Amino acid sequence: MFGKKEKLQDELTRNKDRVEELEFKLNRSYQNVTDVRVELDQVEISAKGMDDGLDRVVTDIKTIGQMQEALGRELQTLSGQIEEKKGSVKSLKDDYDQTAKDANELSDKAKKLMEGSKHYTGIAKKLSTAVEGFQEENNGVLLETGKMSELASNMGTLALNAAIEAGRMGEGSMKFVKAADEVRSFAEEYEKSANAAEEHAKNLQANFGETAADIQKLIGLLKDNNILLQKIADSAEQMNHFLEENKHGHAASGFVDMSEQMTKIQDASEESVEMKRVILEEMEKVGQSYMEAYESFKKIAVKIEEIKSDNS
Repeated sequence: MFGKKEKLQDELTRNKDRVEELEFKLNRSYQNVTDVRVELDQVEISAKGMDDGLDRVVTDIKTIGQMQEALGRELQTLSGQIEEKKGSVKSLKDDYDQTAKDANELSDKAKKLMEGSKHYTGIAKKLSTAVEGFQEENNGVLLETGKMSELASNMGTLALNAAIEAGRMGEGSMKFVKAADEVRSFAEEYEKSANAAEEHAKNLQANFGETAADIQKLIGLLKDNNILLQKIADSAEQMNHFLEENKHGHAASGFVDMSEQMTKIQDASEESVEMKRVILEEMEKVGQSYMEAYESFKKIAVKIEEIKSDNS
């Protein structure tokens, strides 16, 4: 009889230890779930910042497209004027030959400019679609962590019941067994939610990796395009200065209208450069929002691993 009581006491001690360990893990898991939800709130803010920024970028890019189409038309007009005045250009020796060469180079730069601009809207739209995907995955993590939070709360209550029943082992051990089974059942559901949350988080990380490359690509295109626009503006200024100096000399009538055209091109180029600067600033803000979200995802991944570890 004494041996049976001692054995029962040992079992009671082990059960209490298991319950205490479970309570500790549950408390830590509950805190981890809370931390994950805080980070998800930050992701939501960052994603909205990206979405708003990209909306502005797409709008500005459309404006840039219109501006650059207008610039292309002005350059085409200039090209026609140069073609018409080719005889006058040739008669003004080397300086005017250089002017014609500069005009041709300007035309080539304009073609490259327009070619580069074609990629903007596509990439920007792709980024906007990616942000929508982030929101869906983010909602998935929120849903699963919400389940985990509720399950953790229920498991805490059951663990307390198990502890009470463990103290009454002599009166009816079946109650403890039932409470422990309920805890295990909730733990299984908890693990499913943890796995689902982890899957959503992995999808988010994978999508963010691809989006990072797109963001860098768009920023690179914008910078290259801005450099080209600046070169066009500089070339236009140089040619305009040259034409102004010579418009009262030989073949003056052939270059007055070209001088006016160059002024239009210079103004349009400088306006486009300013617009591109605004777009770059917006993209830098988008990039900052991306980095904030990415840091949150790294923290979320760590927390989910801890949650799974506590549940194993």
